[in-house]
Amino acid sequence: MSSDYLTTEKEEVKRIYDYIAQIEKAIRISMQKFKPSICDERYLSGEEVCELLQISSRTLQTFRDTGHITYIEVSGRTFLYPESALNDLLNKNLHPAQI
Repeated sequence: MSSDYLTTEKEEVKRIYDYIAQIEKAIRISMQKFKPSICDERYLSGEEVCELLQISSRTLQTFRDTGHITYIEVSGRTFLYPESALNDLLNKNLHPAQI
């Protein structure tokens, strides 16, 4: 009578652990990227806006000061930017190709 026990050394158990680790990693990445919407609008942090537009935080501050970008001031020093405001800014400054 052969007795097969599942142990952590068994290849099928190792594959299951690897698969679980991949799922955990995918969930962690999804949670980091997930931005819940507020009133059907997604809001981005200043850091995210700077990264997307490839600008410095000082340039972003200038955009705020001059009214070039819509923002919400949350707690004195925290600003949120509606995603639609970024789209408006990009569309307003779009220069079509001259063909």
